[in-house]
Amino acid sequence: MKDDVSEQEWRTYSDAGKKKDLFGKYDVTKTVEGKPSNAPDKWHLAFHVFDVRTNGAEACMTDTTDIETIKTLPTNVKWVSDIKAYLIYDMTGMMKNPVVMGYMKSYVNMGLYYWMHKVKGTMGEYALTMSKSDPKKAPVFLVKFKDGSYAVIQFTGLKDATGKKKEVSFKYKFVKKN
Repeated sequence: MKDDVSEQEWRTYSDAGKKKDLFGKYDVTKTVEGKPSNAPDKWHLAFHVFDVRTNGAEACMTDTTDIETIKTLPTNVKWVSDIKAYLIYDMTGMMKNPVVMGYMKSYVNMGLYYWMHKVKGTMGEYALTMSKSDPKKAPVFLVKFKDGSYAVIQFTGLKDATGKKKEVSFKYKFVKKN
């Protein structure tokens, strides 16, 4: 696995676990300290598989389905900042008994989080979220950056051309602050 700078922990799941998350009771059985970030000072978005993080930005999902209709940022929406989160990092122990999962401490922006969703009744299959006003089209997301610029983003896919590998694709419009 590629070296990462984030703090990491491995959780062993069992009925005797002293902590609890969405998957059940667990104990932390291994940790790796975080290292100083190697990220450049200027960046806007980062992806960890399907989880999106911003560099101090705020985001929201709209019900608009056409990037070109957004001319300015709305003021009557709830802008969402990044929150701390543990992201699944190592699933090599997922099928073992007891289950052991590796997580890395990071951030995720919940305003961008719902660009895709888990397909009910499947094992790890995901699909694009569609707009409530037009269920055949994906909604537009807005990201307001700390430098005053913003992006209008519409996610278009979550797999590569072969349909097998996880790969985020989107179209966007970037508007620099005047």
